[in-house]
Amino acid sequence: MEIKLTKGKSVIIDDEDYVKIKDYNWHFVHSRKGTSFFVYRQMSRQKKNKSVGMHHQILNISSRVVVLFKDGNGLNCKKDNLIVLKENENKRTRKSSWSSSGFLGVTWNEVSGKYQARICKKINGKKKQLSIGYYEDKRYAAFAFNCAANFLNDRIYILNDVNVKSKDIEKYVINRLLNSGFK
Repeated sequence: MEIKLTKGKSVIIDDEDYVKIKDYNWHFVHSRKGTSFFVYRQMSRQKKNKSVGMHHQILNISSRVVVLFKDGNGLNCKKDNLIVLKENENKRTRKSSWSSSGFLGVTWNEVSGKYQARICKKINGKKKQLSIGYYEDKRYAAFAFNCAANFLNDRIYILNDVNVKSKDIEKYVINRLLNSGFK
């Protein structure tokens, strides 16, 4: 279901969630950096104004809980697009997370003179990092990260937006993950 908002925008929700949001005035807002969009309503509590996200209202959770939009679109509030994160998971979803390349999981390695793809995961309560290769082109390193995230089938990783593919890289990454015990 599509619902019209302020500023000519609209939000998408599941039909069954309409009853949860229909009685409120919802507003389209930009993130602090202006790169993301969200839908909020104002709630007055003891003379303090508080904003409540539509995604929080739909999931019936506190506004303090971090919710990830799988497709990166804050105007897609369908439940299958929303992931509730634990506090420690939020950092891994940020594009700037250990990245000097603009791609998640890809950094420039001075020693090799190439881009290094890495992936992180908690194993037995400890954060582990695995190098998944060095690449001349940062787009191929980003593709390697995507292959690892897909193979691990971890709901936390946001995939990089790259339009390159390589069966060789995909095979290498999967072998690297299997041989390292990272799966």
